[in-house]
Amino acid sequence: MYRVPATNTEVDSTEQAHVTSDLHLAIDTSTSASVDIPPNQKPLRKKFAAMDDIVLLRAVHAFRPWRVPVGTSNGIMKVFEDIAVQCGANPEFGVDKPGAALRTRFRTLMKEFKRDQCRSMRKSGTVEQFEERDRLLLDIIAQTDVWNDKIEVENRVKEAKQRERGRKRAAQPVSAQKGKVTKRERLAVVMDALTEILKSAGEEEGNKYEYKSQRLALEKEEAEKQRQHHAKEAEKRRQHELELEARRQKAEEDCEKRMYEFISTVLARSNPKE
Repeated sequence: MYRVPATNTEVDSTEQAHVTSDLHLAIDTSTSASVDIPPNQKPLRKKFAAMDDIVLLRAVHAFRPWRVPVGTSNGIMKVFEDIAVQCGANPEFGVDKPGAALRTRFRTLMKEFKRDQCRSMRKSGTVEQFEERDRLLLDIIAQTDVWNDKIEVENRVKEAKQRERGRKRAAQPVSAQKGKVTKRERLAVVMDALTEILKSAGEEEGNKYEYKSQRLALEKEEAEKQRQHHAKEAEKRRQHELELEARRQKAEEDCEKRMYEFISTVLARSNPKE
């Protein structure tokens, strides 16, 4: 049986199949190259390690959040958000935590260090890292104490000035009485003058105003009694203020004594005898 030789069409279709196969292979190769995984990065940890604490404490030492005015919680959180940005930019920081979590971690470190319990937190890290972390914590605590002492001294100065202004205001009416005639003194002068007028008047006029004279004398006596009563009450208040001032001074002395003992204890811990 006669066979028809292969035509150019059959050859072309075979070549086209090879070209298509090569094209698919090239596309697969380019696609796989385009979706290659970038170089391996250090995986993030879920829990803080010693190096993470060091990076956090370095940032806290730089930003000094304890200088934020008391009562401005938003200000403190803003500082810790900035600290979170600073830590996140450090390649040695291996956790992804917001500012609130970093603030909690910092407070935990401070609390455990003051309780001398930092050894219980040594789970991952080297001896050098733990020593650096402890040094940073000790330095931060010292700076915080100095700042708090400064604020306390400023508050005491303000309170002393306020008490001094209060004493001046309380003493001002007493001193002003020396150069200023009070209503009570004017009333006494008027009553004395009326009494003299009534005495010099005639008998009829005297009978007419006798009742008024007696009443004025009675009012004068009552006014004198009230003055003496007010003077006694003022003296009692003065004695009470002196007692309160003595108690406040005693309380301040006790507070300073306790603060001195606390600072001495911290310094003794930071400088142990060899």
